[in-house]
Amino acid sequence: MHVIKCRRCGIVNDPTRRVCSQCGLLLLGSSVDDSVCSLSESLVKISPEEYSVPIDNAVIRELNSLPVLPNLVSSVIQYWNTPITRAQLLGNGIKLSATQGTSIFKIAEECGRLLGVPIPEIFVKQDPTYNAYTLGSNEEHVIVLHSALVDDYSEKELQFVIGHEMGHIKSKHVVYLTLAEFLNKGIGLIFKMVAAPVRLAINKWVRESELTADRAGLLCVGELEPAVYGLVRLAVGSEKVLQEFNLAEYLNQSKAIDNFYAKINILLQDHPYVVNRVVSLGEFVTSNQGKRTLERLQLYRKKDSLLQDSQNLPLRERLALEEVESIFCKSCGFKVEQGMHECIMCGQKL
Repeated sequence: MHVIKCRRCGIVNDPTRRVCSQCGLLLLGSSVDDSVCSLSESLVKISPEEYSVPIDNAVIRELNSLPVLPNLVSSVIQYWNTPITRAQLLGNGIKLSATQGTSIFKIAEECGRLLGVPIPEIFVKQDPTYNAYTLGSNEEHVIVLHSALVDDYSEKELQFVIGHEMGHIKSKHVVYLTLAEFLNKGIGLIFKMVAAPVRLAINKWVRESELTADRAGLLCVGELEPAVYGLVRLAVGSEKVLQEFNLAEYLNQSKAIDNFYAKINILLQDHPYVVNRVVSLGEFVTSNQGKRTLERLQLYRKKDSLLQDSQNLPLRERLALEEVESIFCKSCGFKVEQGMHECIMCGQKL
């Protein structure tokens, strides 16, 4: 009989589990053949198509197929917008490096390694709001983190946020996101009126691109819970409310906004409703596409052999396999409270 030993906490898990029963880390399931359990660079060559939202993929392909637009927009951004923004950040922010803001820079290095993205310039600027964004051209990228987010987010939540921003780079969103920002700000009332139909179409794509980037952030952190709470902080903001936060009740809000007024309101927004982003992440983790991609990344993260013969385990570890209480959902890895009969995140029967 084969069992799976968690690389983080060392607990022994039944091979039917996808997440560790003790700490919630995603594990390789028994469906993965032993022969693929060796480190290989090919395991981490993640393509955006493996996690992107379908509409996002289609739009990017169409935009990139236009003969002039990508290069024209990229040139304007590269020689005007990015240099000005970079000058402001160098003057009023702090640029992270291996010797400046080391702990955050290491998170970025890990995200870049997992997604196959070169480390961009990363700045922290003083701002009391929770936000992060990426600007740049096809060649140069700048990630900006607000100081409030850096201070209040946990390490894993920061990994999700930075992975989200690198997901935009990986999927080549950055040029068109910057274009969308220009259109949303507009240049005078007449421009806004003329550009309104274009803005609506671009905003629709931008919202889909955010869902894709959320998935990239999830792949970087490797766990659903910090990704969810990284998003929830955006909606709540209050640490006091977060301490009394009821996720099941919050998820029900997504049903309450499935109406005409909510759909009209979102048209001019460049981000999806936060609650819908949380729901979308849960759907991705439990999908076949999400499971395959997450398991590939867990393979790459592996340092020691994960599969062991239970007959060779010490008695203490064999007893742990039989007696450990499952506190995380088998399907999506979200923490399960005592007495629950189904996972509030994915609906899996417990």
